[in-house]
Amino acid sequence: MKRSELYELVWQTPMTKLSERFGMSDVGLRKICKKHGIPTPTLGYWAKRAHGKRVQQPPLPQAESGRDVPIPLAFRSIIAEPPIEVVAE
Repeated sequence: MKRSELYELVWQTPMTKLSERFGMSDVGLRKICKKHGIPTPTLGYWAKRAHGKRVQQPPLPQAESGRDVPIPLAFRSIIAEPPIEVVAE
């Protein structure tokens, strides 16, 4: 996934929901964004947006390398595990 693609996803979907799709915590995803210089929504962003308030989305700063670098992230495929059978003794 490219840096610009992650930036778009972060501003389209709340971190808690997006992080589930990557199979990690929202804190872990936020750390990855910080490491790669990707701005993330501030606290209250989604609540304000839901109530029709005007919110600002900062532009994606240019990467240090000057290129849209790839970030090693992939969506986790969710496979339902079969239910565990409990045997009463």
